Amino acid sequence: MRNIGLRIGTKEIYFIVLEGSKEQCTYIASGKINEPAAYDLPKTLSYYKQHIESLFKEYKIDKCGIKTAEPLATRRGVNEGAKKRLYIEGVIMESVHSLGKPLICGPFATFASLVKIKKQSDYLETDDFYNIPEWKKKNKNLKEATLAGVGVMD
Repeated sequence: MRNIGLRIGTKEIYFIVLEGSKEQCTYIASGKINEPAAYDLPKTLSYYKQHIESLFKEYKIDKCGIKTAEPLATRRGVNEGAKKRLYIEGVIMESVHSLGKPLICGPFATFASLVKIKKQSDYLETDDFYNIPEWKKKNKNLKEATLAGVGVMD
């Protein structure tokens, strides 16, 4: 089975494509989808939707994990950046659902329980995480996408 892990920001989406199971995980591809600077919000949402759907087709994705914003992010009030991230997350969730693919979305705790880690440093600061090449060099957002991708594996 092929899975995709997503970490959505206000100006980009990080993704990683993995194959196999938690016991036998194989890295396929990863990347970042940047927001086109000249687009307004509705056009940006449409752009992300189309791009994600093309990734599902290209890599023949079976399941999706989306690492969402942490609950603490909303305690200080919802600023424009947080609203935008929520809009993007919603459109991507709807796209995955429309494709008929299983989806798990949630904050760190959701995926940590699925891969049996207790704290963020258990995967952020480790030398190796599920055989992902050059793990230590990956940025935090791609690592969060990876956690979501591994979390949806059987």
